[in-house]
Amino acid sequence: MCKCGSMQIVQVKQSWADKLFGYSERWKCQLCRKVFRF
Repeated sequence: MCKCGSMQIVQVKQSWADKLFGYSERWKCQLCRKVFRF
C-alpha cells in the first residue's frame, strides 16, 4: 500500500538526489491514489 500522508519534506536545502527522490515519491503517491482511489 501507499504511505502518502507520512511524506514530509523537512530539509530546507536539498541535494539533487533528495529532490529527485522526493519527486519520484510524489509521483508514486499520485499513481497509488489513482489506482487505489484514496
